[in-house]
Amino acid sequence: MSTPGKLTIPGGTYDVLRQKRTTIANRKLEIKSNALPVWIDVTTAFPLPGITGLDTTVVYEFWSNVAKEAIAIVSVAGVQSMWLRSYIQSG
Repeated sequence: MSTPGKLTIPGGTYDVLRQKRTTIANRKLEIKSNALPVWIDVTTAFPLPGITGLDTTVVYEFWSNVAKEAIAIVSVAGVQSMWLRSYIQSG
């Protein structure tokens, strides 16, 4: 989904398209031993909150016709939209 608008960053104000990308990952813990030649999912037996389970990441990319790549990228995680990282193109 792309949404048009304006973005103000230290280099100026730009007409942009904001692209939102959502990634949902299901992390599992698997083990393998010499006794069994297959991987065994032990996520339910040994739950590790914050490491295993569903993880949602949302990335917002801001595209402008003045650059060949996104001029700003913001990544947030979880339902509370906790900030992970951001990137602003300089110059």
